[in-house]
Amino acid sequence: MVMPVARFGFGKAAKEEIAEAKEEKEEMSIKALLSEYGLIALVFHFSVWCTSLATVYALLTLGLADSLAGVLGRLGLDGGALNGAAGLAGRATATFGIVEAIGPARLALTVAATPKVSERARQYAAVRDAEAWVQSQIETITAKLGGGSKQ
Repeated sequence: MVMPVARFGFGKAAKEEIAEAKEEKEEMSIKALLSEYGLIALVFHFSVWCTSLATVYALLTLGLADSLAGVLGRLGLDGGALNGAAGLAGRATATFGIVEAIGPARLALTVAATPKVSERARQYAAVRDAEAWVQSQIETITAKLGGGSKQ
């Protein structure tokens, strides 16, 4: 007995099913991410940004600048600019440039990880209370701004 190829996930029928599934699954936009996960998404993204800054700065300080000559060249810096009197300013500039260059990867990480992080974090009452407080503050500010513009 010969089994149809599509039954094992190969062939035209399986490819069509995969294409349909991809069309049905929409990617979460930033607005939707912030609407659904709010405070957790912001805190997670900010902590990834801070971690990126600290890691890149530490790597540049520990002498990785020589290994990153190609990246630094694209930013208009050379490895020597990170040493000497202007070393701190050079490292800070290079750090910020590199962290901003990897921004799309950080955003992808936020979009991919926030649902699971949120699921775990919302198990704790303190997180739920903080989210409720922030939401009430946003609603208060929005009402004040919205009420002031009607006059």
